[in-house]
Amino acid sequence: MNMKRFFDALTIFLTALMGYLPAQVPPVSSAVSTWTMHHGASSLSGLQRLTGAVTGPDLRCSATLLTGSEGDPAVGDVNGDGANEIVVLTFGGSKVMTFRGTDCALLWTRNVGSSVGWGTPALAELDPSSPGLEVVVLNGETLYSLQGTDGSVLWNLSIGTSRSPATVQDIDGDGLGEIFIVGSQIYALRGNDGSIIWSRSGSSNFANVAVADIDGDSDYEVVTVVNDTLYVLNASDGSTVWAYSVGTQGNPAIADVDGDGSQDIVVVSGTGNVWAFRNDGTIMWSWASGCGSSVGYLNSPTIADVTGDGIKDVLFGCIPSFTGYLYVLRGTDGTVQWSYAGTRSGYQALGRKIGDIDGDGILEVIVSGARYGSSPHLVILQGTDGSVEWSYDADYFEGLSIADVDNDTCMELVSSGDYQSTRLYVFDSSTPTSGCGVLGEGGDLGTEERVNTPPITLEVERIKGYGVKVYVGRQVPVSVYTTEGRLVSRKVARGGTLTLKLKAGTYIVVAGSIQKAVVVF
Repeated sequence: MNMKRFFDALTIFLTALMGYLPAQVPPVSSAVSTWTMHHGASSLSGLQRLTGAVTGPDLRCSATLLTGSEGDPAVGDVNGDGANEIVVLTFGGSKVMTFRGTDCALLWTRNVGSSVGWGTPALAELDPSSPGLEVVVLNGETLYSLQGTDGSVLWNLSIGTSRSPATVQDIDGDGLGEIFIVGSQIYALRGNDGSIIWSRSGSSNFANVAVADIDGDSDYEVVTVVNDTLYVLNASDGSTVWAYSVGTQGNPAIADVDGDGSQDIVVVSGTGNVWAFRNDGTIMWSWASGCGSSVGYLNSPTIADVTGDGIKDVLFGCIPSFTGYLYVLRGTDGTVQWSYAGTRSGYQALGRKIGDIDGDGILEVIVSGARYGSSPHLVILQGTDGSVEWSYDADYFEGLSIADVDNDTCMELVSSGDYQSTRLYVFDSSTPTSGCGVLGEGGDLGTEERVNTPPITLEVERIKGYGVKVYVGRQVPVSVYTTEGRLVSRKVARGGTLTLKLKAGTYIVVAGSIQKAVVVF
């Protein structure tokens, strides 16, 4: 076989393999196929880009938990067998429980010594010598890294009392994740051994950490709220980029909410105030919900264009008098698009989830309300106007993720119940389905492809010793990622053609909803 045929064959193989890559592509702004940490990805946007065929409460499988869980299940290939597993943290026995995605069969459990049921595990490539992804979990004061094959402890580190989930992102491009978490301090840790890269003062009972390149300089920033202040820090050394006092505990999410091509930060505070900041720290808009302190310190925003108007929306929950309210705000100015009163949306530790779960081209908003307030406790809303598509109330629901658990390239809904529920549920299509597809690049529904414009195509030609030439059919952003999920280039293909200089290696090229692998040599 000559070299050209070899690399052509390798490219075809890599393209088929993309659904099983341990890193998310794109890795920062949205989840694809797997849901490896809280809110699906390190931007904390809560959006699943893989579409599905779930039209009602049809169970693929269920399993018994050792009492309940308030955190979200994590989904990824933790044992290296090429298929996805479901990892849940439960209160009972302080267990980390791992189930096979296809049939919910229990694979292994691990006791980590203290109550973990309110947390969400993070799955990441931390130890290349071990097959599959590793599992990162906090037990209340000690952070553990577990081997995904059997749950054996790789390392642990005391970080102080905390309920914060870990966020993992490869910030230095070595293919291994770094861990960011808030305990008695804000920590950045090496994933392979738990050693401290940097730490700095700041603590909170429950502080989500978002990680993204918010200013487009190819370096990552860390965003979190501690001691009532929003901090944006350099991910490499923890130095302050800028800070803003929000007055109470709050939680962030990162997305381009105004469509100007730059990342923005949205924060919901413990008193129900919502801020949208540009990446330089200037305030884009703010809004007072009137929820007061009942909004809960666990509340988090989620971000996606659920109304389908081409503008991202900000979603958050409110819980006055134990009644749930969901607000959808326009990302450009914070005006209310619609609201929903019912299932208690504001008390979810990790916010609402967003995805096109039935493949109809319209995003759904999934609200799971635990045992508080009115029934039903699992409600699926149409994103355009908040109308109820279907609901389910056979149990109590709180932790919930959207992911492909059975490797059919269609997403499923996965719930770990609430703090007293003892069941794991996987909702799937009532009939076998495969190849459901993905949303458009960056988490949008591809509104530009629904109007009378040339379609996006993607052809990639290797230029030996230089890089690649990309043909996309029309002007559109093109992103290039390593197979570990690190963004190496994002440019607009003006006139439909783009030439990119790349080092030798293997890359994933993304244009619109199309992804292709290419080998550069």
